[in-house]
Amino acid sequence: MARMVNKISVDAPESEKVVWNALRVGLPEPWAVIHSLNYVAQSGQKRREGEVDFLLIHPKVGIIALEAKGDAEVRNGPEGWAFKNHKGEWRKGKSPFEQASTGARELNTFLSKEAPELGKVPFGHGVVFPSFTEEGSRGPEAPREIIIDREQLSDIESCVKKIIKRFDLKADFTPEQIKKIIKKFTSYKISKRSLKQVVDDTNQEILDLSESQFEILSLLSNQTRAIIEGPAGSGKTILAIECARRKLQEGKKVLLLCFNELLGKHLKETFFDDDNIWAGSFHEFCQEMAREAGLEIVNEIDQIDTKTEEAKSRFWQIDLPESLPDAIYKNEKTYDALIIDEAQDFTVDWIKTLEHCLGDLKEDPFFLFLDQKQKFEGQDWESPWSKQKPYPLTENWRCSEPIAEKVRSIWGEETTSKGPASELKPEWVEAETDDGIIERAIECALSLFIEEELEPSQIVVLTGNTALRDELKNGPLGDKKFRVETVRRYKGLDAEVVVLVLPEESKPVDPKIAYVGMSRARALLRVVGPKSKRKDLNFGGKK
Repeated sequence: MARMVNKISVDAPESEKVVWNALRVGLPEPWAVIHSLNYVAQSGQKRREGEVDFLLIHPKVGIIALEAKGDAEVRNGPEGWAFKNHKGEWRKGKSPFEQASTGARELNTFLSKEAPELGKVPFGHGVVFPSFTEEGSRGPEAPREIIIDREQLSDIESCVKKIIKRFDLKADFTPEQIKKIIKKFTSYKISKRSLKQVVDDTNQEILDLSESQFEILSLLSNQTRAIIEGPAGSGKTILAIECARRKLQEGKKVLLLCFNELLGKHLKETFFDDDNIWAGSFHEFCQEMAREAGLEIVNEIDQIDTKTEEAKSRFWQIDLPESLPDAIYKNEKTYDALIIDEAQDFTVDWIKTLEHCLGDLKEDPFFLFLDQKQKFEGQDWESPWSKQKPYPLTENWRCSEPIAEKVRSIWGEETTSKGPASELKPEWVEAETDDGIIERAIECALSLFIEEELEPSQIVVLTGNTALRDELKNGPLGDKKFRVETVRRYKGLDAEVVVLVLPEESKPVDPKIAYVGMSRARALLRVVGPKSKRKDLNFGGKK
């Protein structure tokens, strides 16, 4: 068996534990394996932190850096690399092959400086996909020989031999020299992780959370009607997506709807390559069905901008939804399962209207996911099925523990945090004057980008009103392609980092806006506002 230089942490992703054990059992002596080696690469004034998941060391071979990706599916194309976790969610990311080669190159540079007497140390790299079987290569940077998949883990030594052959790795180190190499790497410690590293690590831990979150879906598998209610962070959207995915696997034709346009876009992108599901916003669905059926109401859709505000409201609330049954009938288009996310924004009449979309009203499943605390306008939500008791969600899966605790401490929610512990506590960013709120918000977002090296795509700046949003968006944040949105439009979505901008001194904090806005953050939360608002949201000292 290989010599495992360090123990794997109990907090390590399950996928890395699988790879660690495969290396331990499958590689013979004198292979030595180091798990999770953090390093710092310095290029001029620029400092970059990185990590190699596994470092394999052999006296007759040299060193191999392995990157492990536990995702359920990976794809690369014109728009870059994308990774699908075990909840069915896609995220964009860096090439794992580039990560592996970069790690190997930078560790080689480190070793040549720290131990020049060793001479040239051969380095190779590879990528492990322990959750799926790989069919072929991934392009010029990723030949099949440097890929290890789920089926190959049982014979990982053969895979390592292919990597050795690919890079023509040959060495002749003495046992003492191997000890020196291991000592150089294991004594190399980063004193403090960068904020970006902590954000990235926290976010990955959230994405890798246990699938026990999906247990409720198993309980509902034989139900035809179900209401699933839970607070922000309880994973309602994730559950709705997983529910849709399971119904698709059963061979059903699925309709997945929400209210918000942005969330609808996210749902559509999640299932963009599946023809057996229609996913998106309710009003978009109504419009598409009306156009497909050739209904006269299409003329009103095209002329909506000419209507009064009262007429517009009646059109979206009543006229367009009431056209749906006729459109469904004319299109001869029905579905085998209907799922609504953010159902607190749907009226009883809308839900009753949507029942016309089911092929079999009595037997086809119809699930509602909702949080009544996130209903901003109109009357309190009314259940369409008075005898149907909601299934409660009481665990926060989306936010790190400090963020979940902050939300819970303010609104007194009886929830349990399932998110990872984190050193990143929610922070208050104080604006001295009303005019300074905009300035401080811009300063806060830009510092995360410039000083902390976070990507604009990792950050969302949220406000309570469109005027404040537009003012922020039309400045340097818009130029840098930051996401700037109102809290209402961002319901149902989340981000690694949230900068929540509160209103000026004279305007009160809307509890629902604050509740929804703060709970969008997965790893880092900063709230910008005047001093008087700090106590309202239970924040401590001035930043």
